[in-house]
Amino acid sequence: MAEAATVHFDSDVAPNVLRVFDEAEEYVVVVSPWLDLWGHARNAIQKAQGRGIKRIQFIIRKENKPSDAQRRDMVWLQEQGIVLSQVERLHAKIYMNEKSVLLSSMNFMESSALNSLEVAYVLGDRASQDRIREYVNMHVLAVAEPVARASTATATG
Repeated sequence: MAEAATVHFDSDVAPNVLRVFDEAEEYVVVVSPWLDLWGHARNAIQKAQGRGIKRIQFIIRKENKPSDAQRRDMVWLQEQGIVLSQVERLHAKIYMNEKSVLLSSMNFMESSALNSLEVAYVLGDRASQDRIREYVNMHVLAVAEPVARASTATATG
């Protein structure tokens, strides 16, 4: 029996995004152009790893000059052993594990979690989930490039 789809708004979106980490048993994939990790997000990632979730992957937008905050978070993710990939022109926001898929307007950013008007849709039926997983595999991951080891040092000159 398929689970019912659910819709979440504003302050209910971030907890449902983090629930993707909490409920994962095998993997988590985050597709979000922008990063700005906050305390609850870092905790959710570390808790998932502590439960033995070995594959956590973030796919972000390819930027020639990421912000200092984004660079700092890229370094932190890589230090945690998280796979970090980049895609040009990325605008999609998808959060998924082996059991659920959440489509959202929310970037994986503290400001989005706390201050933005957001919406999220958790897909209820397996066929829709599989279509999104196929999209991520065939159209996002297929063009994703690994992020070189990030550095918190800013470029000069």
